[in-house]
Amino acid sequence: VVRNEGCNSMKYANSEFVPMHCHSFFSLLDGLADLQDLVMEARKMGFLGIAVTDHGSVGSWIKFIELSEATKDKKGNPINYPPIIPILGCEFYLSANHNDKSNKEQLDGRRGNRHLNLYAMNFEGYQNLCTLSQLSFTDGFFYDPRIDIEQVSQHSAGLMCGSACLSSVLNANLLADRYDKAKKVCHLFK
Repeated sequence: VVRNEGCNSMKYANSEFVPMHCHSFFSLLDGLADLQDLVMEARKMGFLGIAVTDHGSVGSWIKFIELSEATKDKKGNPINYPPIIPILGCEFYLSANHNDKSNKEQLDGRRGNRHLNLYAMNFEGYQNLCTLSQLSFTDGFFYDPRIDIEQVSQHSAGLMCGSACLSSVLNANLLADRYDKAKKVCHLFK
């Protein structure tokens, strides 16, 4: 990060860097960032784009797109930073079976849910993310809005997958020195 001359803003030195895993306050109990502050800071720092990947929720997307593309603020003043590309994503809670609704049915109790980041690459991907988010709340909700691999498989067109955080299927296997299982997960998601 470098400070711009004569300005209080920062600019990221790597112009190709794009944050692909950001939470806003739409991620219940996990994200505290105000969406407007998050987007405006990314614009000030010179990012080309950012991805908002709230937990199970696509509720921030409309505001996220508006803020990313806005040329004027609420008062009509020009925004002095270039627009950024809004990357629509979601960090899903992934369960072995979204129909399992008790701690006994989860592989390790409530923590049987692993994380999975999915991103829309096109309009079909956008529609599939919306569908998966809806299903996570209407069909899979157990402590968290959950989906399973079968649902991802049925609604995978137009989506790109990311490894998410340390609670992902991939990273949990790597942390437990289960490289072969992590490799199988990569092939599955590919």
